[in-house]
Amino acid sequence: GQRAHLIDLLQHLSSHDPAAPPALHNTLLELYVAERAACSSRGEGKQAKEWEEHALALIADAKAKLEVDGAMVVCRMHAFDAGLVKLLARQGPPAYRHLLDHHAARGDLRGVMDTCEQLGGSEPQLWVEALHWLASQPALHEKEVG
Repeated sequence: GQRAHLIDLLQHLSSHDPAAPPALHNTLLELYVAERAACSSRGEGKQAKEWEEHALALIADAKAKLEVDGAMVVCRMHAFDAGLVKLLARQGPPAYRHLLDHHAARGDLRGVMDTCEQLGGSEPQLWVEALHWLASQPALHEKEVG
């Protein structure tokens, strides 16, 4: 349909124009994430995974000039947690705390620990914040440790 043609056009422009504006990349990301959500809601897991891979590759592409705040809104609107995590990590040390907070807000101990293990070497304060968070979660502590 029309959406597929738009995706093809944006992919072509993105790959052939190094000066492509952030709006182009953000629109392409939004289309990928929307297609992922549509496929998921129809039970088309394989296609949803393919769209997710496209979205994650775009986020990881250093040449893609994403407007990060807008991209984060898109990921939140479509519950695209993996994309949100990758966007936060892409922003570097200033955003690592937000990444930790993101996992903590969901009660995701594995996500908190992975963040600390991957990024705590350069930002040791993450470990301290994770410990404070874990200490404030007695039910989680009992479930995971007890």
